[in-house]
Amino acid sequence: MRRRAFIKALGGLASLTYPIAGMPLFGIPASAAASITIVALGTSNTRGRGVSPQDSYPAQLQAMLRAKGLPVQVINMGVNGDTTVGMLARLSAVPNGTRLVLLESWPNNEARGGVTNTSANLTEIQSRLAARNIKVLDVTVYFQAEHRAAGPAGNLVSTPAGPHLNGTAYSHVAAQLLPQVEAAIGR
Repeated sequence: MRRRAFIKALGGLASLTYPIAGMPLFGIPASAAASITIVALGTSNTRGRGVSPQDSYPAQLQAMLRAKGLPVQVINMGVNGDTTVGMLARLSAVPNGTRLVLLESWPNNEARGGVTNTSANLTEIQSRLAARNIKVLDVTVYFQAEHRAAGPAGNLVSTPAGPHLNGTAYSHVAAQLLPQVEAAIGR
C-alpha cells in the first residue's frame, strides 16, 4: 500500500526528462529551471517613477534579454527616494542564486537624505554581494548621461519629486546596458 501511495505521489516522475534536452523537470519548463536572476537595486530611476512598470528599465532590459533567447528574470528592487543607506538595509532581500545586481544610486537622494559616506556604502554593498558570489554592475552613470541628454524638454516626465526619465529614455538605458549585462552573466 505504501509503495502505491508513493508512486501516486510522484505522479509523472517516471516520464521525467532532463532540462538539457529542453524538456520539463518536475513540471517546470527547462527555461525556468535554468533561469538567470538579475536584480536591479536602486532609486526611483530603477523603480521607474512616472511610467508604467513595463516601461521601467528593468522590465525593458528583461524583454531585450529574453528576445535574445536568454532565460532571465530581472527583479526590480528600486525604491523611490532611496539612498545607499536604504539599499544596504535591503541587501538581504536580494534572492539567493542571483547572478548579477545592477546598482544605481542618485546623488540628489544622498544629499537630501544627509548621506555623506556614499562611497563607503557603495563599497560595502559590493563587498556583501561579492561575498555571496553575486556580480555587481554600477549603472548610475547611464542614468546621469540619459538625464543630461534628455534635457528639460526631452525624454522626461514630470513627477511630484521632479523630472524623471520616460519610457523611451529607459529604453535607451536598457539598450546601453544590454551588452554589459550579457557579458556579466556569461552570454
